[in-house]
Amino acid sequence: DPGAGKTTVSSYCSCTIADRRMKLCGKHYFPVYIPLRSLKTLLADDSQPFQGILERALGQYGFQGSQKYLERRLAAGECLLIFDGFDELADKTGDIQLALARRLRAFSTSINPENRILLTSRPHSYEPAWFAGFQVFELTDLTLEQIEKFVDGWFGKAKEQWATALKKTVRTHERIQLLLTKPLMLAIVCFVHGARDPGKTFLPNRRVDIYERCVHALITDWDHSRGIDRQPSFTADQILTVLQEIAYYGLLHEKLEYSERELLGLVRSYLPSVGRQQYEAEVFLDEVIEHTGIIKEKGDGLYGFLHRTFHEYFAAKIIERKLLQAVSIKDIRPSMRDALANLYNPLWTEPVALAAGIMRGRTELVTLLYEEYRQTPNDEMLRLLGMCLRDADLEVRDKDPDFLLIQDEILSKLVMVADLKKA
Repeated sequence: DPGAGKTTVSSYCSCTIADRRMKLCGKHYFPVYIPLRSLKTLLADDSQPFQGILERALGQYGFQGSQKYLERRLAAGECLLIFDGFDELADKTGDIQLALARRLRAFSTSINPENRILLTSRPHSYEPAWFAGFQVFELTDLTLEQIEKFVDGWFGKAKEQWATALKKTVRTHERIQLLLTKPLMLAIVCFVHGARDPGKTFLPNRRVDIYERCVHALITDWDHSRGIDRQPSFTADQILTVLQEIAYYGLLHEKLEYSERELLGLVRSYLPSVGRQQYEAEVFLDEVIEHTGIIKEKGDGLYGFLHRTFHEYFAAKIIERKLLQAVSIKDIRPSMRDALANLYNPLWTEPVALAAGIMRGRTELVTLLYEEYRQTPNDEMLRLLGMCLRDADLEVRDKDPDFLLIQDEILSKLVMVADLKKA
């Protein structure tokens, strides 16, 4: 799931195996770690030999001319090939993912079976049939004991008071425990909690609350926590508005990373909307990268959001804004055409679900999606509706009886699907 630690675990394993601090099956392997997003264009080219993709990946780490070395290690069955982020190749058609799955299967049967291949993905971003013969593993949620160990490690002895206060909050609030079973969520809460007075309790009830508080803390408190005293060049609202527009642009164009030139161009186009001048684009980008950390350089001259989930949260804010504007004029569908056209695009699943959460109990988005589901009932739409209900806080206000019937139908069908899968 988002924030479960797929990239952290796979890159950590790559490093420990490369340092010969970890063995697989009793022997030392040669790890080739490949962030798939960085090779999206190359993967779309079927004429490129698959081993050439591996050589290109090694070249990014400074290992030029690796062909013979790689051939020798593959022949000996000594390679661990880690393909990280299959879900980040998702698009409206699914063509790149399907092509990679086909080529990866063919490649795995053509090499020494003692080689190992690991592919990471969000669970709803691939079809199991694409990887017949592969074993499927899932990163488990953190237990309460692991959460407390993480908290102690984060704050250390120097901030033991902060750790004690947060652990007490987690122990006594079951709902917060459920939110913090993913490492990313837990790290964000530790960061936000550490930026506050230890006596003040941070009680997030939903994922969107955690993201909102973290983004605010990064913009307003990160410099202070590092001992940097400065006057910001842009207000928090100006930064948030521009970042939201960039994230939504990326969602529309299926981009998770941007070249510096492209990013500056986007900043220039959105600065006038917040009352600033286009020539301030470089100052803005420097402020966001150096003094908030929300956007960072990913390597090879590419920039992206701190984590994909932040990209999705900012894009969700635009979806929410468009929907509320449409509700005010009582004409929803024209303003929501982008989302409606991409309901089966895995890149849009999390932003749509988060938008339902950001709307804080309003039912318009769930109702709209339910209308789409009634026209074409299928498990994908049903799963999206379930995610929206999970992230929305629908018990905070009285609901129309008709909507309660909709909610009950969605939940009962989800239970039915789950029971069928178990059977």
